[in-house]
Amino acid sequence: WYVKNKKVLMVECCGNNHPECKTWAPEYKKAAQKAKDTKKPYTFVKINILQNPGITKTLSANKFPALRLFVNGILILYSGNNTADALLAFMENKTGPQSTLLSTPEEFQAVLNKKGLRCILATNKTEIVMQYMDLAREHEDVSFYHAPISLTKEAIKEVTEENSLALLRDFDEQLVVLSRPTMSRKQFQDFIRNNEYPLVAPCKEKIFETVYRDEKPRTGIMLFRNKEADGSETLDAEFKELATEFQSINYTFVLGNAKDDCKKYTDYEGIEEKDLPIMQIVLMKDKQEERYLYRGPFTGKTMKEFFNDWKKGKAKRFYKSEEIPASNPGPVFKLVGKSFDKEVMGSDKNVLVKFYAPWCKHCKLLAPIYEDICLLYTSPSPRDLSTSRMPSSA
Repeated sequence: WYVKNKKVLMVECCGNNHPECKTWAPEYKKAAQKAKDTKKPYTFVKINILQNPGITKTLSANKFPALRLFVNGILILYSGNNTADALLAFMENKTGPQSTLLSTPEEFQAVLNKKGLRCILATNKTEIVMQYMDLAREHEDVSFYHAPISLTKEAIKEVTEENSLALLRDFDEQLVVLSRPTMSRKQFQDFIRNNEYPLVAPCKEKIFETVYRDEKPRTGIMLFRNKEADGSETLDAEFKELATEFQSINYTFVLGNAKDDCKKYTDYEGIEEKDLPIMQIVLMKDKQEERYLYRGPFTGKTMKEFFNDWKKGKAKRFYKSEEIPASNPGPVFKLVGKSFDKEVMGSDKNVLVKFYAPWCKHCKLLAPIYEDICLLYTSPSPRDLSTSRMPSSA
């Protein structure tokens, strides 16, 4: 009800004492004040996701801070810089007209000559244009246009029916046409989503959203290498052959230079230059990341074998982990990813595990209480219980 009754609503999703939320908070407050001072019809609200977990799925809020814009009830994800000016510029862009009218052959030709993703609606109906503009708000990297059907038919021969969509691209098949769409949100989203990236996509932050943040996340098949290394051209060609053979709307194939365009991602995943080249398959299950790594040798045949092993359930899941501690005195044992299966899943005892974040205030307050409980259940003589703690980053 609240969303539907606000024309422009910005929602900040955060958690208690999260450091990035604390950093972002003053900028979000500044954006709200600037909007008020300039009499913008914007409403700013804040939601504690930890206290309202049921809304997480609705808002696709899988990380903190998450900012979600609603325009006329349509949800738009914000992934720009964490500054007040960037947020307000984004809101200004998404609340204005989302499509440009092409009324002459010269204007149409100028769009055909442009670079980047361009979507053109061929219609003579105002109500269809309004629906189209609302749907276009959700897409940042596409330029949207609309034109009379007669003009569109002259410029693009493949468009033969009114209300059709033509998507112009600079890669692979350069024109994709959707004839007489229903203009439902799902159909429109699927059309853009399934065609906005090349079969083998470069390493950009937006491409990872198809794997980690989308409502229907894809499986990411990723190859990271040093582009300047010997044999990289052959490796690239073999990876593209793999993508061609197994292309599907359920997969996102990514080819990245780990020293350049993918550095932010590879640093986050703990992939170092000495590990290159490296291939990984990533998928989200119940909001949890599953990773499968292949370290070589690299040929078209071996990459295909790894991919098929994963499809058959034969590939071994990879766990990001600290090294197992050389010394690990009890009664509260430190767990890491590498020791979890053995010490917890394979234990012949019941195991109580505390998962915590080192920066979390509540976790620090709980620490001495947890140790007292562990001592109570393991002293003076051990019971059928093992007690452990595991940093969520380990």
